[in-house]
Amino acid sequence: MPLLAACAEKQVSITSTTTSATTSTTIEEKPHVLVAVGDIACSQAQKKSASSDECQEARVADLIRSINPEQIILLGDIQYNSGDEFVETFQPLWSDLIEKSYPVLGNHEYESPNAEGFFDFFGYIPEQGYYSFDAGEARVFALNTNCYDIDCDEEAFWFQTTVAAFNGDCAIAVGHHPRYSSGAHGDTPEIEELYSVMIDNKVDLYISGHDHHYEYIDAPVPQIVAGTGGRSLRGSANGIAEYGVVKIVIYDDYITTEFVSVDGQVLDTNQIICNNVLPEVD
Repeated sequence: MPLLAACAEKQVSITSTTTSATTSTTIEEKPHVLVAVGDIACSQAQKKSASSDECQEARVADLIRSINPEQIILLGDIQYNSGDEFVETFQPLWSDLIEKSYPVLGNHEYESPNAEGFFDFFGYIPEQGYYSFDAGEARVFALNTNCYDIDCDEEAFWFQTTVAAFNGDCAIAVGHHPRYSSGAHGDTPEIEELYSVMIDNKVDLYISGHDHHYEYIDAPVPQIVAGTGGRSLRGSANGIAEYGVVKIVIYDDYITTEFVSVDGQVLDTNQIICNNVLPEVD
């Protein structure tokens, strides 16, 4: 399976999950474009029994190709429901997109039997499931929000140390579980320890999946829910039930986001001034 082997050998610029994290000095042209989305690919069995409005992951993948971002953030629950399906189902859809993808663990990847398949497929991800990487001159902190099943202390210490060492303007955190959501799963207070690190260190934006809708939440750290990658949609009190992706554009000192549906419509836009930008002094 040559594509899987290539994926396992991929070299990405991510920092170690130890507390002695470093920051890449690579400078890229701006603005820098990413997309983020989670809750993506149906299994073959699910495709056979899907309703007409389920299993739209191919349309989402085509949308990402049309945007042509520098990087893609996969917000967990990337492949339902077996680790073997990464090769059978996800890989054919995403073969040309995998090389620039940065995944986080969803609950389906964290739980057996998907976990082994996740780490086999994305062989460059540290076994703890959390890491950070550069996005232009911004920094993205990819979290394993399943840590509350054991203990978030170790990850929170890594996160605190790593984000505090970042001296750029814009910091983004990504994970599977939303701290806040008006969707079916609702809030996830169990990740408050990680969310508190975001607040204390002035992280500019947190993006998650898990609930199958889009929603922007004006919270102490602004949050986006985007579990709209194709598996299915669910209603929410304040969100948008459409398949699509979040397009993130990073400028010198601010971030813009757009929720783009699979038919190319921009359904929501936001601008976030980065917290580490110092005000001008007359």
